Amino acid sequence: MKLRRDLEIPEKILTGEGKSLVSWVFCLALAGAAFGTPVLDNGVLTYTVADSETEANTFASYGTVNQVIKLGAGELVVSANNSAYAGTIEVQAGVLNCAHGHALGSASGTVYVR
Repeated sequence: MKLRRDLEIPEKILTGEGKSLVSWVFCLALAGAAFGTPVLDNGVLTYTVADSETEANTFASYGTVNQVIKLGAGELVVSANNSAYAGTIEVQAGVLNCAHGHALGSASGTVYVR
């Protein structure tokens, strides 16, 4: 995983000023998304990629995944064998590059490009 060193996190997030536990979880999810780390929420695995990231792990390695969403203007290279994955994949921005014959899952899944 490539970390962005130019990302600034507001002081209120760092100190926890006025944050509940739910707010902290949300802030951590946003920070993860900003760094390109996929975020799993209710079966939806979301990648936010600004530059270029390579995903060598299978989608299932993150838990139960029914949908994968690619956000951000960057390129996501999927190099894992996701042949067991049968959910949907939605590319909302940027580039999704398949570096494995089964990177996008089984033939029963659907890929949307928006």
